[in-house]
Amino acid sequence: MSGQRAAPTGESDPAAVRVVDEYLRGVARRLPMGSPVTRDVLAELRDDLLEATATLTAGGTEPVAAARAAIADFGDEETIARELRGELGTRRARRIGITLLVTGPLVGLCWLVAVFFGTAHATAWRWLLVLVAPVIVIGAAATGLTVVSSGRLSRWLGPYTVMARRASAIAGIAAGTGDLLLLAGCAALLLSSQRPSALFALAAGASTARLVLLGLLGRPLVRRGPPAPTRTA
Repeated sequence: MSGQRAAPTGESDPAAVRVVDEYLRGVARRLPMGSPVTRDVLAELRDDLLEATATLTAGGTEPVAAARAAIADFGDEETIARELRGELGTRRARRIGITLLVTGPLVGLCWLVAVFFGTAHATAWRWLLVLVAPVIVIGAAATGLTVVSSGRLSRWLGPYTVMARRASAIAGIAAGTGDLLLLAGCAALLLSSQRPSALFALAAGASTARLVLLGLLGRPLVRRGPPAPTRTA
């Protein structure tokens, strides 16, 4: 469009922005913090509020009054925080599910290569794979359910369904248990092995890296009270 917008937006009025940010700080104090997921959700909420403020301001409402009206339409801090907690859980579950979906085949391939090409004691090592097979099956099924139930299917299951969160917890526990069993079994078998292959170092490194990643993704989100996200110019 060639015309210029005459009415100021909520984003350009510092007082209106302060009203929105103060509201978001109140919401943030009621949310678990410590994850990029929480920051992303708050940033999206901020954009929505500023957009609503700009719309009202363009219609002739004073910017601060427009910001307060936009906030009133969204709901009080506790109501919004309660709704966002469910969304945060679902989004984090999806991140865990996608992570396991990507890392699962890679970690599994590393161990298969190590077992079948890295040792002459094939029979003993193959029993290690048999030992973790049930855990892998459970984890794979839970991972698939996590990804599916936290995606488009959540529109029919409910926007903040607990299915994805429960499935992600099962998938994460199964993956972690499988990695720990493989690492413990590998250590025990290598004690009796004359010349351990470097392939096992690669496999053990892959499992260790995934354990660390799962720990970061699944850590309790308990830190509270950061300032609301601010937009950088």
